[in-house]
Amino acid sequence: MIKSIYPLITASDLDRSVAFYRDVLGLLPVFEADWYAQLQAPDSPGAQLALIVPEHHSVPERFQAAAAGVVVSFEVDDVDDRCAAVRAAGAEIVVDVRDEEWGQRHFVLADPDGLMIDVVQPITPETGLAD
Repeated sequence: MIKSIYPLITASDLDRSVAFYRDVLGLLPVFEADWYAQLQAPDSPGAQLALIVPEHHSVPERFQAAAAGVVVSFEVDDVDDRCAAVRAAGAEIVVDVRDEEWGQRHFVLADPDGLMIDVVQPITPETGLAD
């Protein structure tokens, strides 16, 4: 039985990354050490993200680098409000808000280590795509 799934990503500067996910995306730390932090959405305890310093002894040497080729998606109720808050926080938005034919309104930003964060809101897909 799987009890939970959450991404654990490397963070070159743990304090900076915790501040980013707290201040820009609203996640709250539920556990912090000098090498690891566990964050969760305040209104959705099952929505969690963990950060680890890449040089920690539990990280195999070949993975002691910035995460690449990973997209972390955050589903929100109002993507436009969230984008405005992200913009006000000064985060780097790499794809501005747009609607996708498959049924998402979203924008993309980069975390402090360049990891792609996709903030999405489900919308009605274009005719035929729901089939």
